Amino acid sequence: MSQPTCPTCDAEWTRHLLVREELKHELEQTRADAAKVVHALDAAIQLTEALIAWWPAGTPMDPSVAGAKRTLDAAMDAIRTREPR
Repeated sequence: MSQPTCPTCDAEWTRHLLVREELKHELEQTRADAAKVVHALDAAIQLTEALIAWWPAGTPMDPSVAGAKRTLDAAMDAIRTREPR
């Protein structure tokens, strides 16, 4: 014996399923976008570290470059030491 259905309940359930699928799609897109950002960040870090490694010994580094490197190091430390969920 089937249970009686409620048009309002059916509509709400359908809406719930649609919203769920939209959120799932948005989450997948956000993850894909985040992966692109992480890849770009990784490339930028590698370039920065390579350029600094090739900096001639004894040559003073421009204060803005040194400051940017310290900022990058601090940001990376914050990422590495982030509390896991």
